[in-house]
Amino acid sequence: MNIDEAFPKVAFHRDPGKSTNYIVQLRSAKRVSKGGIVLAEQAREAEADNTTIGKVVAIGSGCFKHGDGRPWAEGSWFELGEYLQVPRYGGMRFRVKLGDEYVNFVMFDHLQFLAKVTGNPMEIVDYI
Repeated sequence: MNIDEAFPKVAFHRDPGKSTNYIVQLRSAKRVSKGGIVLAEQAREAEADNTTIGKVVAIGSGCFKHGDGRPWAEGSWFELGEYLQVPRYGGMRFRVKLGDEYVNFVMFDHLQFLAKVTGNPMEIVDYI
């Protein structure tokens, strides 16, 4: 699976507006193992539930700002298109149908940020 398969382009029909929320598209579950074994739907669902790697697809205009609208001194913690480690639980989760598959998204408040992914997001094993 390559990065375009893991993060397919799809309209997610959400806009965080002026809020302090951001939306990430979660990495899609693999269909085939490294050894070429086709993974059962149950295994793919378990992997999707454990995924904590996401691509930033929307950022509310209130992110990284004080209540009065002043930007934080340290600036933005991440930008559109960057990959993040996100909390496994919490946030507002939703999915969008793409063909016969679903693409998963989650919306978090900017204070729920964990970390940027600095390497290849396809090489990170995010569940144990």
